[in-house]
Amino acid sequence: MSIRVYGITGRSGSGKSTALDMLSRLGVPVLDCDLIVREIETPGHECFDELVRNYPPEILDARGNLDRRRLADIAFSSPDETKKINGIVHKHVLRELEDRFQRLEKEGRGYCVVEAPQLFESGLDRRCDDIILIAAPESLMKERIMDRDGLDGERAARRLDAQISESELRERCGIVIENAGDLGELASKIKELKNRLDKETETEDQMGEEKKTAGQQLADELFAKNESAIKSYGKENKKEIEAYSRGYMDFMNRSKTEREFARNAAGYLRDRGFSEFEPGKKYSAGDRVYWLNHNKSLVAAVVGTRPLEDGLLIAAAHIDSPRIDIRPHPLYESEDIALFKTHYYGGLKNYQWVTLPLALHGVVSRKDGKDINIVIGEDEDDPIFYISDLLPHLSGKVQGSRTSREVITAEELNIILGTEPYDDDKVKEPVKLQVLKVLNDRYGITEEDFLSAELEIVPAMKARYVGFDKTLMAAYGHDDKICGYTSMTALADLKAPEKTCVLILADKEEIGSVGNTGMDSDLLRNFVTFLCGPVGTMPELVYVNSRCLSADVSAAFDPTFPMVHEHMNAPFLNRGPVVSKYLGSGGKGGSNDAHAEYVGALRRMWDEAGVPWQLAELGKIDEGGGGTVAKFIARLGVDTIDIGVALLSMHSPYEIAATLDLYAMTKAVSAFYEKM
Repeated sequence: MSIRVYGITGRSGSGKSTALDMLSRLGVPVLDCDLIVREIETPGHECFDELVRNYPPEILDARGNLDRRRLADIAFSSPDETKKINGIVHKHVLRELEDRFQRLEKEGRGYCVVEAPQLFESGLDRRCDDIILIAAPESLMKERIMDRDGLDGERAARRLDAQISESELRERCGIVIENAGDLGELASKIKELKNRLDKETETEDQMGEEKKTAGQQLADELFAKNESAIKSYGKENKKEIEAYSRGYMDFMNRSKTEREFARNAAGYLRDRGFSEFEPGKKYSAGDRVYWLNHNKSLVAAVVGTRPLEDGLLIAAAHIDSPRIDIRPHPLYESEDIALFKTHYYGGLKNYQWVTLPLALHGVVSRKDGKDINIVIGEDEDDPIFYISDLLPHLSGKVQGSRTSREVITAEELNIILGTEPYDDDKVKEPVKLQVLKVLNDRYGITEEDFLSAELEIVPAMKARYVGFDKTLMAAYGHDDKICGYTSMTALADLKAPEKTCVLILADKEEIGSVGNTGMDSDLLRNFVTFLCGPVGTMPELVYVNSRCLSADVSAAFDPTFPMVHEHMNAPFLNRGPVVSKYLGSGGKGGSNDAHAEYVGALRRMWDEAGVPWQLAELGKIDEGGGGTVAKFIARLGVDTIDIGVALLSMHSPYEIAATLDLYAMTKAVSAFYEKM
């Protein structure tokens, strides 16, 4: 059962503060909203930030803290200002209370008491299971106010008249404690109140159990559970999930290509104590190293206390994503427009890339030997690039009979660059020349330099939260940078693992893992050989005792397109990372089918660690299929299984992932590194 919440209220002079102190001394969790307000109105809290955004700088003192007296002057200047400020503060108080309720529930508390001066005005009463009223005769309350605050009888009476009436409070409160006697009598009543609250909580827990029939209890014991984790894990870790997702989105906005991701990953690891790997050097337990391979892939490791022959724990993701590449001879002019010819990379739907804001990223190795990094289209002041499409009025004959994959053909993915001509009537292609002049002025590039360039067209959109509740994120390149990031942060957070833990961020997965930066190369084999050499360990012995998480995304169940999934075996958002025992296509063709014993070990580990996860397949059996880097690692003798975050609109320019799944993925990799 969830924690029961009791609000407590009382008019001035009723003895409410004394009653709260007594409850607290009896061990009852008491949450004071006045103290919470003071806490959340300090720098670093969202409430403080919202107040600063909505009011002039004068609400801050010389040290940048909130001037509460100045804010109060504004609040009481008019009913509208009172309502506005209360709306901001109450919203954040309620959020903070929910976080504290969850923490108390995790501690095993059955109930708590909340004191709020504006219990009813803030809407907090609707969150309470019941409300306690501390009541006293009006004459006695007036007398207490006069003694406590040094007021005369008339002013004390006015204070009481300004508050909710005693009769209204009695109607709205389910529990009334009469405080007309001395402190000893009140203490006795508070003890009785605590016993009552204890009993109510115990009774509710028992009723929850008694409501279940024998069959229901057996079903709870035997049926598999596959349900959303957002009400439990999501609420328990709400702050951590939000903070982690913001860090991820910031990293993604700076890491749209495999080169940028690898470079930024190396920087992230360096900042956390990793040093550049030196092949042939003997490393000791606790050493942290990374190896940047051709600026496009990366291997990193934290050396464990156990010998290498006991095996490695490997998390392997890829950091390339579907995109559009610029051809070696790209630049041309047609009808006074300069354009780039392109070549799509990986499996994409061409039509999804038209009429979007696009950015140009990459490197040009100039004829003089200097390498020039280029990023255009990401800053607000930058121009963007664009692929055009036909208007509906004229597309019927040209595009109407084409299949979805051919609505825009590969040869029609041409990038619009500009229309301004170079001012010389003698030049044959003046717009093309003007584009080259701009590139030459800024980067020293000539047309011939495109021959030794790797230029990529990617969406210019930033990563953003999706939906009213911000539980989803849209970004370019979730596939598979989301698994690269979560695995990277898990490795960086390691302290002193028993087994040596390895991270692989590979390139070229989207086109078959080829080349010397792809997983089908000897990247891992070379790294392990270099690691083993100085200690005289056989690499083959290391592989057969190693285990790997092939970290790659999966396709989440989309209610708009349910027909491609078999519901019982489909991946879903907000249920944690998707574990896939096998992928491939048709009759498991080309799949790495993980052993039951390995799956069992992972099950026990993640369940014990409290990490939500789900086991699912990629679509219906004969609907399609897919592969990952798993088979390239498994062929070395390493126990390997696929795990990754479920995405909507996978392989599109703007994919969607759940923030809960992002956070649960890094926790799953952390548990693997620490406990497997």
